[in-house]
Amino acid sequence: MLEKYFSAPKTLRRLRSGISGPHIDAFADDLEREGYALASAVRYIRAAAHLGCFVQRRGGVLAEIDFNTLHAFVAIFAVAGALTSREQRSPITHVLE
Repeated sequence: MLEKYFSAPKTLRRLRSGISGPHIDAFADDLEREGYALASAVRYIRAAAHLGCFVQRRGGVLAEIDFNTLHAFVAIFAVAGALTSREQRSPITHVLE
């Protein structure tokens, strides 16, 4: 269901790769089923993909994500200016659910 939110083949391949890739379509389906606005869903999907890359680069697996991992992720992306204060909370909370 990613095609509802992204159309570029390169983007679709990137989102479906890595450790979050096997879960990203189901996550997109959940967001649609729950009625999330297009812009919000895109933001959440991107955050989930970034989190997967972050965990993978640190040698971890998705099943081991804990609050320390999330705090480190948010801190790095916030410092880099990649997440606004609103985005620091909502996508991360969604990914955990």
